[in-house]
Amino acid sequence: MRRALLLLMLAACGDEPRLGRLAAEVRLDPRLAASDIKSVDIYVFAGQTTSGGRFDCATLGGASPATRTDVIHRAHALGPLADTHLAGLNPESGLVLAVDGYPNTAGTGTRNAFGCTDGIAIMVDKSTPVTLVLAPAM
Repeated sequence: MRRALLLLMLAACGDEPRLGRLAAEVRLDPRLAASDIKSVDIYVFAGQTTSGGRFDCATLGGASPATRTDVIHRAHALGPLADTHLAGLNPESGLVLAVDGYPNTAGTGTRNAFGCTDGIAIMVDKSTPVTLVLAPAM
C-alpha cells in the first residue's frame, strides 16, 4: 500500500530567500497497515553533526531521530500520515529525512514505524522528489 506524505517547500518572493520544494512519497512496508499509523514525526537534518562528523541514515541506525542531540535540525513537524507539510528550506545538499510513526495522534508513546532517506539536495525553485519507506520500528 502506498501513502503519500507531502513535504512542501514553497518558493519565496521579493526580498525573501529563494527556496526549493521537497516532495516525499512514503511507502509502507507490507508489515504495516496505514490505519496503525495515526501520526508521523518528521525531521530534516543537515548531513553532518554539530561537531562536523558525517550524519546519514546509517549513522542513525534505525534509532528515533528524537534521541539525537548532536544533529543540526533544518525542519521538524508532527502531523497525520496522509498530509503533513513543512515550511520552506533553503537550498542545501546532503540532507537527511527521518520519520517516526506513532499509533496515536499526539505522537507520543512507543513508535511503531520508522523511515529514513539521505543525500537529499534542495535546489532553488525546483521540486526534489524522494521516496521514503516506513517499516516497523526496531
